[in-house]
Amino acid sequence: MGRSGFPGKRHWDGVQMTFKKTVLANGAKILTKSVSHAKSVSLGIWVDAGSRDELEKERGIFHLIEHMIFKGTLLRSAMQIAKDLDAIGGFSNAFTTKEQTCFHARVLHKHLKFLTEIFSDIFTNSVFAEEDLDLEKSVVLQEISMMEDTHDEYVQILYDQSFWSGEPLGRPILGTKETVDTITR
Repeated sequence: MGRSGFPGKRHWDGVQMTFKKTVLANGAKILTKSVSHAKSVSLGIWVDAGSRDELEKERGIFHLIEHMIFKGTLLRSAMQIAKDLDAIGGFSNAFTTKEQTCFHARVLHKHLKFLTEIFSDIFTNSVFAEEDLDLEKSVVLQEISMMEDTHDEYVQILYDQSFWSGEPLGRPILGTKETVDTITR
């Protein structure tokens, strides 16, 4: 069991929400908040690793992992994960920033235990199959091309590279075509 912090209170759109921080023995932090009128529950796993933590030759690896995490486990195929989430009306997604990678989902409260089982499976049993990796690398390479063709996004990348000149925060979150293409299992 972990230790709990004092609950805090915040107001959001006039609705009072309480939250509590619990730190488990392994150092994992759990933040919980209650929204009294909500019938759904959200679960998010935030990993303190983003593009600024990547090695130069591995630029884009956290974004690629974000793509791969729902692609199948020892117990569930990617299709089964999607079917399991769909069967309970679940919504899942993920994103990568320069400092964190997040995997999240939302379901009706009564399905929280099942969602927790799915996420536990994903985070302990992912297989990262070679054929899925090749497919997702091509998806990320397309994302990079699209980003390069979207002027406002590309200008932001160039600005970050200029401002952070040689520092990890100047690296593009998606990686580069050259680095993503060389990532292997």
